[in-house]
Amino acid sequence: KKYGDENIKLSEVDKINITKEEICRIKEVEDKKVQRVMFIMLVYSKVTNKLNSNNSYWFNQPITNIMKEAKITNKDEKTSILYYLNSNGYITDNARIDRIGFRVNYAYEESESEMVITDFDECIHYWLMYLGERWKRCNECGKWIKTKNNKKMFCKECANKRETNRKKVLKKLKSSEIEKL
Repeated sequence: KKYGDENIKLSEVDKINITKEEICRIKEVEDKKVQRVMFIMLVYSKVTNKLNSNNSYWFNQPITNIMKEAKITNKDEKTSILYYLNSNGYITDNARIDRIGFRVNYAYEESESEMVITDFDECIHYWLMYLGERWKRCNECGKWIKTKNNKKMFCKECANKRETNRKKVLKKLKSSEIEKL
């Protein structure tokens, strides 16, 4: 698996804990988009800490990776979110030419664990599920899908492929039955 834009063996990181205090700090911000960015930044910083065996909560990732993981697409929103987080002391940045380093200032390891992340692929879904949204993995391809009930098992693409295959099988069965007559 990849961590951001770097080929790092995430097998070295089996899990990270998100604590109650960290979640409280994220939830004190009312804007849901800012919360998503804060969650992703916290995850990136904790993974970096584990990989580097430190507790500095600094990580280096392009802003585009952070925003993509947090599902933020509007360029103006990206700028205003980073400005908000920096000016309110949630993060410290260390601008460099090719990328920006960030320090997360709302990490609190001393607090009780509230969430354990073991899958770093689109980990924003941990946050969304924590907030009550219903997400699960497609049974066919593993892509995240939003569900309204437990009946949905496949993403749209896989469901369409399965339906196409089902129709082909039915067509073959009908043609073989006609041949028998």
